[in-house]
Amino acid sequence: LVFVTKFGEDSIAGNYKVTATLSAVAMPAEVTKSFVKWDDLVYMQDMSTDTCTYAPMGVEKTLTDIRDNSTYTIAKLSDGKCWMTQNLRITGDSMKEGLNKTITSYDSDVSTNYTVPNSGAWIGDGNVDATQGVLYADSTTYGAYYSWCAATANTCTEAKAAGDIADSSICPKGWRLPTGREDGEIQAIFLKYPNSSSSTAFEVSNGINGYWFGAANTAAGGTFFPAAGFASAGAGPVTSAGSYGRYWSSTASSATQASLLAFTNTYVGPTDSDYRRTASSVRCIAR
Repeated sequence: LVFVTKFGEDSIAGNYKVTATLSAVAMPAEVTKSFVKWDDLVYMQDMSTDTCTYAPMGVEKTLTDIRDNSTYTIAKLSDGKCWMTQNLRITGDSMKEGLNKTITSYDSDVSTNYTVPNSGAWIGDGNVDATQGVLYADSTTYGAYYSWCAATANTCTEAKAAGDIADSSICPKGWRLPTGREDGEIQAIFLKYPNSSSSTAFEVSNGINGYWFGAANTAAGGTFFPAAGFASAGAGPVTSAGSYGRYWSSTASSATQASLLAFTNTYVGPTDSDYRRTASSVRCIAR
């Protein structure tokens, strides 16, 4: 540092003592947030908002869920969000040895630990809308079926009124259930591809009935939802596979029902509702 002092012209020679005050302003360094880039993704739990923001649209990747080593394809769709392009299928009996059927905030979209029911195990009266239940019928195409309370990791009772959002889910960490109703994410992806409408017959992908939403194919930003059917309350078998599709949202529609995507070969209802005790499919969206 160099200091310069100017004296008056009439000053005489001599030694002078000067007091100077120095002020320094610290400029904070730019902080770069660390995240896993799209090309480097390996696990479902690696996903983050930034990863999806910088992801290319329509490029499908296969990731592993660390909870049970299941693999799922994912893609960034035409709505700008990253979706699983396969149905979730974790159950209590699919989880890796040592996890004791419990998902935590380390690996899942939960704030408190949740014990995942075994396939076919139903917790509570099957006629009560707070019943938790999971059913897997050994089809990776159709995935597992969850009551809404199981799909929301038993936070269903906190979402009591129309429009309430369940703040936890059975999805992997970094993922969640999509929102429902007229202003939700299911409606938004449906509107991106209007050919999936009430006047449209089933589309077929690899011999499976269902509909494309978002676009007519993955490369254009779409994803195929198979008509996976559903399971009635209790441990009843899967019915209507190939002719009916039902996918839960995170949004309550009443104290006993939740919003979901429902469709048949002549009807698509992206804002429909049904009783929470019925077991339906789950398709997760990145946070």
